[in-house]
Amino acid sequence: MKKKITYFFRKPTNSCSIERVFKDIKVEVVKEFKIRFYINRYKTEGIFKRTYDIICSSLNQSDINHVTGDVHYLTYFLSKGKTILTIHDIGTYYRLRGLKKIIFWLFWIWLPIKRCSVITTVSHTVKYEILKVVNCEPKKINVLYNPVCDIYKPSNKAINLNKIRILHIGSADNKNLKNHIEALKNKNISFELVVICSDPKNVRNILKSVDFKFLILSNLSLKNVHQQYQLCDILLFASLYEGFGLPIIEAQAVGRPVVTSNYGTMKEISNGTTCSVNPNDPSSIYAGLEKIIKNKKYRDSLIVKGFENVKRFKAQKIGRDYINLYKEILSK
Repeated sequence: MKKKITYFFRKPTNSCSIERVFKDIKVEVVKEFKIRFYINRYKTEGIFKRTYDIICSSLNQSDINHVTGDVHYLTYFLSKGKTILTIHDIGTYYRLRGLKKIIFWLFWIWLPIKRCSVITTVSHTVKYEILKVVNCEPKKINVLYNPVCDIYKPSNKAINLNKIRILHIGSADNKNLKNHIEALKNKNISFELVVICSDPKNVRNILKSVDFKFLILSNLSLKNVHQQYQLCDILLFASLYEGFGLPIIEAQAVGRPVVTSNYGTMKEISNGTTCSVNPNDPSSIYAGLEKIIKNKKYRDSLIVKGFENVKRFKAQKIGRDYINLYKEILSK
């Protein structure tokens, strides 16, 4: 008889990246386990609402409990020996100050880690960050990359040198839109900036004084996001901080060259297959874009390297990695 896994999810938000990751690997995991998705009733706010979801989660346990991210506090009353927590990043910890930082560290990092048998992270960069702030055995933290969704297929497109279509994804501060805009101002190259975001009002305010054409898109389906990758010429993703950086491998799966940051997770995930730039220097960002636009040989090489890089993130492979981890936990 197949063992059961319950995946515990946050209440859905405008961002669905966590949910997508585990739905992508489900196809593989379901071959050897029974799977159930448990979704929080409330958003992550307020002591009462969090306590309610903590108690309800404790009443819905299986052979393996997998808290998929964000709602780390669900681990408090789950059986320690059979509970896994996936930590996608600890960016909030670095942004907070004073008492808020201490509370976040205690209830979102230290205590959940203590309450789990196994921790998974989505990059070696995040694992290293966790080990810097929590006294934890390194072997307790397993790195399992996020998968690229199978919907992202290669799509041939000759670059339109008369109007380069540059794609930017995200509106949070770490997505670095302001430096991207600064890099694009007053340039002789004809282009259009397409921004996919969850906060179009804020993005429109940021872009209101620019001297180039732009398009803001929000609330897109996965199919429509895929379409925007197909329509673009370059993905500009010189983020300041990421736990993983899914857009890098999504664009590469479609066959688009990527400009991204030269440090952290972006460097790890791209693994030398993108145009790396200093995200804090608009001139460096523009130089990267210009190199891709003007150098066809370089541009084509990035596309070829990107296809090779994506093979590391196939859903079947990541799903098998999770299966092996689940079996290891059950064998203890």
